Amino acid sequence: MKTRSRRAAIPAVLACFLCLAALVALTVLGASLLRPAARHALTLTRPTALVLDAAWADSLNALPDAAAVREAVTAALDDASAAGADTVLFTGLSGQGAIFRSKEVAAAPAAALPDGFLRKLDPVAELVKQAADRGMGAGLLATDETGAALAPGSELPGWAAGLAETYDMLVYFLTPADPADPGAVDTYTAAGGAPLLRRDDSSAVLAAARRQQPGAGLVLGSWGQLPEEAGRMAVTLAFCNGDEAAGAVTLLDKSVPTQLAFSYPDPDAVVYTDTVFLMGTSDPAQTLTVNGREVTRYGAEGVWGLLVEPEMGENTYTASQGGQEVSLTITRRSTTWSSAKTTSDGSRAAKKGEYLRITEALASVLEDKAVSGSIQTTAYAGGMARVADSVRFVRSNKYTYAYQLDTGDYVLAKDCELVADAEPAAFTGITAAQEQDGDVVLTLPGAGAPIWYAEQTDTSLTLRFLSATLEGQMPGECGFARGLAVADWEEGQGFSLTVNFDAAEPLWGYTVDYTADGIRVYLQHAPKRGEADAPLAGVTVLLDPGHGGEDNGAMGAAGMDAPVEKDLNLALARAAAVRLEQLGATVLFTRQDDATLSLGERVEILRQQKPDFFVAVHHNSAALTSDLNQGGGTEAYYFFDSGKTLAENLTAYLTGVTGRALRGSFQDYYYVTRSAVCPAVLLEAGFMTVPAEYESCADETTLWAEAGAIAQAVLATMPG
Repeated sequence: MKTRSRRAAIPAVLACFLCLAALVALTVLGASLLRPAARHALTLTRPTALVLDAAWADSLNALPDAAAVREAVTAALDDASAAGADTVLFTGLSGQGAIFRSKEVAAAPAAALPDGFLRKLDPVAELVKQAADRGMGAGLLATDETGAALAPGSELPGWAAGLAETYDMLVYFLTPADPADPGAVDTYTAAGGAPLLRRDDSSAVLAAARRQQPGAGLVLGSWGQLPEEAGRMAVTLAFCNGDEAAGAVTLLDKSVPTQLAFSYPDPDAVVYTDTVFLMGTSDPAQTLTVNGREVTRYGAEGVWGLLVEPEMGENTYTASQGGQEVSLTITRRSTTWSSAKTTSDGSRAAKKGEYLRITEALASVLEDKAVSGSIQTTAYAGGMARVADSVRFVRSNKYTYAYQLDTGDYVLAKDCELVADAEPAAFTGITAAQEQDGDVVLTLPGAGAPIWYAEQTDTSLTLRFLSATLEGQMPGECGFARGLAVADWEEGQGFSLTVNFDAAEPLWGYTVDYTADGIRVYLQHAPKRGEADAPLAGVTVLLDPGHGGEDNGAMGAAGMDAPVEKDLNLALARAAAVRLEQLGATVLFTRQDDATLSLGERVEILRQQKPDFFVAVHHNSAALTSDLNQGGGTEAYYFFDSGKTLAENLTAYLTGVTGRALRGSFQDYYYVTRSAVCPAVLLEAGFMTVPAEYESCADETTLWAEAGAIAQAVLATMPG
């Protein structure tokens, strides 16, 4: 009996053993099925990656079971796809260990969770499998056991090498950006894979760098930055994907020369100052001397500047480099200026009650006739008002007249003409109409073109029309204009029109147009931010590249054979247009070629087009009598308060991508900013007369970074 029992037990033991072996085989087979058969990152020639960072790994370790971890992996890949990524990168580490089983690094809780009979969860295998099922790539970031990134050429720890081999992944090493270079980006490289570029703090810089490496991919950012950084990632994708669609865009047809030459001053120049800033070009690879004195060059292209102190009489300066010499002679003389006799400009006094008509595109109505900055309102071409008095005074060494209005303010004779037998402007009622884009137009039928004053608050706009009357019906609410009120202006000076708005739906801009049948008051509704992939959809931006044609603007430090200001203004505007359009904006230009435009023509284009934003693109200059090697910077100007935020954003974003000094944003009365129809700003991107900064301004990669900064500044100025 015992023998039979012992024999009967043998098959049972064998069966158990075979079952156990089968289970082990199935476990091994199941694990092998989770392993991808190929390097999925290799199938993506220009990957767009999201880093599954320590925050993601730590979140896995807080989950209770394998099912929750699988759901978290699915959610992470959903997040990556939603952000625009087709690849995920990770280190395999968390703050509590490795998210895979390893003999060298302690396993984190997620890697130790039960996942069926005799099996532990493998989050890495799950991530790689799910990514492969979606057609996404998965790569490993090279780090040491603390999670610190490793540079190319570093020895990969054994656990990392094993992880890469087990799951057949590309391993990316990090070359960090040079912190001293504002245009530098982080670069991830892997043997057999496309380089990946990263710059989390600047979509503009990242996109500019990508243009220089068309085969490179991107790292959009990290999982832990979502959802707060989703908008920034969308802007990066819009710039980079838009570049692929836009193709080549030519910005400059001139380059900075590197031959030895003086660019300033002109040969045989006569100067009257005790210091002169010499400028020129040179070979950046060779030592440069001027009269035996070695010249320090602060840029990379060989443009140079040197402050000298010429003696009275002739002074010769010889620049030497590599066996070559060029010489320049300048003559210093003492100042012999004397004031000329004061003569009349031909203007005359007005009779009391006579009318004036503005003849310039715009004119200043001044509180103090002798102070150009004492502007009380801006009067536009065709505007008329009654003259209360005439005052003769000297301006620019000429006798001239200032005409005093009923308000006590003055219009200068140079800006207007006197009109005999004019009648007061008279209007019969107001009609209101809402346009398709939400703007409201008030029409005042009648005759006349009165000069007007404006006062705006958060919830109202009051327009005061000089020497005019209004009688007739008033409309009620219309669109975002919540109510109108009309009143007589004090002492019969005219009438006032007040329009009220809700704080939640404020007035964006306004203007008054003169027509043959009366006047139109244009009330612009605030633009609205679009979807993430086109946040500026429906927004119109008017770009005004300064100077042009016969007006070169400022000469750069490299001279007239290199790009001058008009060239750089147009180049930057062209690049900015591309970036703005990539965010969905409609872009208009005052000029798109080397055309000559007067300031008045530019203002008229602005008043006719009525965009949502206006940016006059310029580059700065300084008197060439001090050492300008250490100067430079970015600044912007606005006149109406509506332009202040745009000016601040433009200077902040541009200095962020260029590293130039932030000189600030200032209120001033530049001609092209004198319209309240929208935020209007004059931007001075950088200095033409600072050698190293000039090189930067004329560098195409920097121009693209600046262009992206302009687009991001406009986006940042959008309400809401």
